[in-house]
Amino acid sequence: MNEATYKELCKLCDGVLIEQNQRLENVSIAWLHVIREHPVFLEKYKKKFFIFYLYKITSYCAKIAINIFRSIFQNDYLKFKRSLNHRNVEIIFISHLLNSKSVDLDDFYFGNLPDQFNSLVIKINHTEQYKESLKKNIILFPRLINFYGEIRISKNAVCEFLKLIVFSLKCTGKKRVIYLRAAIEALSPDTLFNLRLYYLTSDMLKIVKPKLVITTFEGHAWERIIFASANKNINSKIKSVGYQHAALFKMQHAIYRSLGSDYDPSFVLSAGEIGLNQMKKYSQLHTNLVGVLGSPRSTLGRKIQVNQNTNDLWTILVLPEGILSDCIDLFSFTLECAKLNPCLHFIWRNHPLINFEKVFSTSKKLLNNLPNVELSTNTFEFDLSRSSYALHRGSTAIISAVSYRIKPIYLNQLNKFPVNPLFEIEDQYPSVLTPEEFINVLPKLLPNQSIIEYCQSFYNPLSPSTLRWLVDSKS
Repeated sequence: MNEATYKELCKLCDGVLIEQNQRLENVSIAWLHVIREHPVFLEKYKKKFFIFYLYKITSYCAKIAINIFRSIFQNDYLKFKRSLNHRNVEIIFISHLLNSKSVDLDDFYFGNLPDQFNSLVIKINHTEQYKESLKKNIILFPRLINFYGEIRISKNAVCEFLKLIVFSLKCTGKKRVIYLRAAIEALSPDTLFNLRLYYLTSDMLKIVKPKLVITTFEGHAWERIIFASANKNINSKIKSVGYQHAALFKMQHAIYRSLGSDYDPSFVLSAGEIGLNQMKKYSQLHTNLVGVLGSPRSTLGRKIQVNQNTNDLWTILVLPEGILSDCIDLFSFTLECAKLNPCLHFIWRNHPLINFEKVFSTSKKLLNNLPNVELSTNTFEFDLSRSSYALHRGSTAIISAVSYRIKPIYLNQLNKFPVNPLFEIEDQYPSVLTPEEFINVLPKLLPNQSIIEYCQSFYNPLSPSTLRWLVDSKS
C-alpha cells in the first residue's frame, strides 16, 4: 500500500461513518477506524479471496453464539455492578491490564496519578485471567454482560450487518467493497466488545456518577464508545477526557478526525509539548485542547545515569513494538548482526504485551545460544543504564532511550511504510537497511544534543494540578 492508497482508504472508511450518521453500532466497527500507516495495522485492509470472507462470517457467528451460551452460566457482570456500589469518586480512569505481573505496579499509562485523587480505575483486561477486583480502587471490566445483554448487542450487530449489506447495493466500485467489508466486521469480536463496553460504561457512570472520566486516546473505536457513554449520559455534566499518551506518527489519522460531539472527547490532554503542538496543528475534533497532563515516562527532573562503562560501549538495546511481527523482524536482524560481529552485545526487550515464548514459538530460528544476545527480564531503566545504542522501528520506547542519552538507529525496511515516531527529526540520525550497514555506522555515531532535548520534551512530568483544574472547572 502506498501513501495515496492509504489516504483513499482513510477517506472511504470515514465516509461510511459519516453517511451512516455516526450510529453507535456503526462507530463500534473497529475496522472503520484507520489508526495510522503501520504495515501491521494495514494488513487487515488487504483484499482476500471470497472463501476467506465466508469463513470470517461463519467464525464470527460461531463466536457470537458461544458468548451468548457462556453468558448463561457466568455472573461477572453482576459482580462488576456490585463492586461499583457505594463508590463516591470524582474521577474514573479507564486503563489497561497488560499482563498479570503489572497488577501491583503503578498504572502503565497514568502512573500514580489515580492515587492523588478520589478516584476509581477500571481496566480493560488483556490477560487470560479474570478477577473482578484487583485492589481497593481497581476493577476489571467483565468479558461478558448478562444473557439478555448479550442477546441485545448480538441482535444490534446482525442488524448493522444487514443494513450495510443493503446500503452496499446502492454503491459501486471501491465504495461498495468498503461497505461489504464493514458489514462483515460488524459481526466481529471487536465490534461486539465495543457494543458491550458502551453498556458497561453507561451502567458504570449511572451508578458512580463521577465528575470526569478519562481514558487513553489514540483513535480506536472503543475510545470513541467511552466518550459517547459519558457525553450521552443523563448526567450531562460528566466530562469526557482523551489522554493522548503515545507518540503521533507522520500519517496518524483516526485521532485527528471528528466524529461529532457525541463521539469526540470533551477535552484532550497530552503527555507533553510535542504531542500538544501536533494535536493543535492537525486536530479536527470538536473539543477543547486543554494542555499537558504529563506522563510517567518523563525523564525531566530525574537524575539520568549516563553509561560510562567501557564494557558496555558496544551494547545495543533492541526495542520492538508490542506487535509480534515487529519483534521477529528486529530480533532476526540483530541476530545476523550478532553473528557478523561477536564484539557487539545485544539486549532483546519485549513490549509488556508480548513474551519471549510467543516469539520463539512463532519463529524457531530465533532460538539461539549466542553469548552476545541477551533476553532481558530486567527493568527498562536498568537496561537503559547499560546501553549505548538503541535499534528501533515504531516503538515509542525510543523516546525514553534517547532521553537517557542513548544513540538511536532506525531499521528501515524496503516496500514498507516508515513508522518512525521521531519522524520530525529523522534526518538527524541514521537509518539502516542491512546488518553490514548497521555495524559500519556504530563507530561514527556521536551524541546529538538537539535529539536528546527533543525527546526529553516529549513527555512532561505528571501534573495533578492540570487534572484538578479540569475537575473543578465549570466548563
